[in-house]
Amino acid sequence: MSWNQALAMFPLVAESTLPSDLLSASALPLPEQALCAWALRQRNPTLAGQMAQQVLVRLGPPEGREGLSLWARMQLVLAEECLLHLRLDEAATWMRQAAEAFERADDHHGLRDVQWLRHHEAADRGWVEPQRHHLQQALQHAERMQDADRQCRVQSTMGRADLFRDQTLAFEAWDQKLPKRLDGLSDAVAAAVADFRGLQ
Repeated sequence: MSWNQALAMFPLVAESTLPSDLLSASALPLPEQALCAWALRQRNPTLAGQMAQQVLVRLGPPEGREGLSLWARMQLVLAEECLLHLRLDEAATWMRQAAEAFERADDHHGLRDVQWLRHHEAADRGWVEPQRHHLQQALQHAERMQDADRQCRVQSTMGRADLFRDQTLAFEAWDQKLPKRLDGLSDAVAAAVADFRGLQ
């Protein structure tokens, strides 16, 4: 797989192939271990973080765009693990390192996901305006890469936030931009759209 191209936010990895502990994870080929770490980062963040650390050791100093993107993606796994445990300063460090590597790799898919996580960090810190800024940045990267899935997810999140400010204006701004039906959407995007529609 290519690490500096679009990567599903929640990859569909067969349950039977997901490792249950670090020992079994270490037996996987490096690309598979990295993909499993990304796929498990919310389901089992501790194991995902351990796997990401192991991938970084196995990878060594990253070389080329592919190596930089893979290295940075594992930084995001570690950042998300920290966010889920409210270790916000650690998360910010991992995200900064990931952003620098994605920049060097000219990887806008990765930069989009950095901004998505930074919006969550801002939310956890109670920073209202930075949340919006990071969502707008994420949307710009998604639009640049023509990633309809993440565009819709970010727009749904922005629309939901706007509903709590002014429901009428939010409806006017987002109703026509967001899908009316959930058919064909990924589970994560369908949930975000349904959240917006349910609050109307």
